[in-house]
Amino acid sequence: MKQFDNRIVEQYVKVDTAYRLKTRRILVYLGIVALGVLVFFGMSFLASRYEALVGTPITISLFAVVISFLATRTLTKRQYVEFEYSFVNGLMTVARITDKEKRKEQPGFDCENVTVMSHKYDPTRGGGKQFANIYDYSSSEEGEGLWYFQVDRHESGRALFILEPNETMLAALREFVPRSAVQD
Repeated sequence: MKQFDNRIVEQYVKVDTAYRLKTRRILVYLGIVALGVLVFFGMSFLASRYEALVGTPITISLFAVVISFLATRTLTKRQYVEFEYSFVNGLMTVARITDKEKRKEQPGFDCENVTVMSHKYDPTRGGGKQFANIYDYSSSEEGEGLWYFQVDRHESGRALFILEPNETMLAALREFVPRSAVQD
């Protein structure tokens, strides 16, 4: 490990969850409509067999649809997700912060174990070797500032870390990552 005065850098990356949320809501709403139709036809079938249930299919179907819509609004509320990158003397740690209240530590890496640090990633590089784990700590898949870190982790095998570091974080990482691993 290189000897420097304590090198400490922190960065926050906000994740845009809106596109995932819209797709999930549309699928859930289609499911709710299908549920309402199924409940209506099921209750209509039962009402045709039992006189006591005459007039209830519409009431029960509307009740099921309203409860489903309320549950959907609760379950698919927009989540605010951000990642906090912390870099201290060659050790990268990441924390996931959800809805600005819940903080959970995520797997990180030691820069000495980085075998490839690249701005552009080619999945066929290295003979098509697979990764034991892929950790995506970026704001989106289409980000221009994405950096890929291939790390050999002794306990769990090879892992791929996808980060979106700013210039300060990137400069600190370059100081500690082996020069042979950096590919611009």
